[in-house]
Amino acid sequence: MIRKPDSPVPVKKSIATRLIFAVTFLVLIFILVVGISLIWIAHEQQYQNVYKYQDKVSEEIGFIISQYISDTSDQLTVFVTSSRLSQMSVREQKDAIIDFLNIRKGIFSECTILAPDGEELLKVSRYYTYLPDELQNRSQDNLFTRALQGETSTSPIYLSQNTGLLSIDLVIPIKDTKGNVSQILIGTASIIHLWFEINAIDMGETGYFYIVDRNGTIIADQEISQVLNRYGTNPGAIPPVLLFASGEEDGLSESVYTGSHGEEVIGAFSPIKGTD
Repeated sequence: MIRKPDSPVPVKKSIATRLIFAVTFLVLIFILVVGISLIWIAHEQQYQNVYKYQDKVSEEIGFIISQYISDTSDQLTVFVTSSRLSQMSVREQKDAIIDFLNIRKGIFSECTILAPDGEELLKVSRYYTYLPDELQNRSQDNLFTRALQGETSTSPIYLSQNTGLLSIDLVIPIKDTKGNVSQILIGTASIIHLWFEINAIDMGETGYFYIVDRNGTIIADQEISQVLNRYGTNPGAIPPVLLFASGEEDGLSESVYTGSHGEEVIGAFSPIKGTD
């Protein structure tokens, strides 16, 4: 009797087929892992590039503002030194300031002279005539106190009520021939030209910037129309603002967070030298 041969082993159960399936599965897993890794690396690289660009832009903006304030302050200092304001009468000081404002009309809009007790002795504006009863005492002003100690300082950026322009106050001491502070000069300068220059910087389609003081409150916005709406507000627990307010200028690392406009952003900041 001839025995019938056994049935062939099913293909799906053969060792070779199982090996092929295993290898194919491992290859697919490898391709998937490599693909995800490449995507993650590309994302991180793009993330790093965005942060570096933001960091570069913030430094550029900070430098431009710092340089502008420094140059403007120098102009006021040269005026005080060359005109010898400390040796003039109030009438002579007024005439000298009028000439100065006419020469520097593209920058300065107003000048004020304070006595050592903080009383405003003289206030000359290109846009407004101050009456005697409008002069004030500014002895409680922190900038006045610093100037009385011989220090030059700068106010936060604000919107001038007289000109409607973004402005800053530059406060410098007027010293007599013995080097003592006899009076204090406050020059109000427009920064509208500076803002046009800053707005020319490429912030990208969705990029924006604002300026905060040491308390973390907004004192200027990229959009001039938003200055009144946002001035003095606090943008909340935003990482760069918190780091700056805490004095950690070098402590910023890349991170995605919800920005002041309510959208996810990558942000960086740069201190503006010569200011607070």
